[in-house]
Amino acid sequence: MAARAAGMRALIVVPVGNSVEKNNAMRGFGGEVVEYGRDFDEARGEAARLAKTHGLFLVPP
Repeated sequence: MAARAAGMRALIVVPVGNSVEKNNAMRGFGGEVVEYGRDFDEARGEAARLAKTHGLFLVPP
């Protein structure tokens, strides 16, 4: 929500099997949801990789 208000992209990485309702809510607020990994540690690792590869800022939960 804050990213959209600032005109920025929000790429949110969550584990596979994350709550569909939560994913839809994040999308509803303008976030791009990427499902990756079995747990939050794996998702966090992918988020760090994407941030580095694409020059994004990593904002931990």
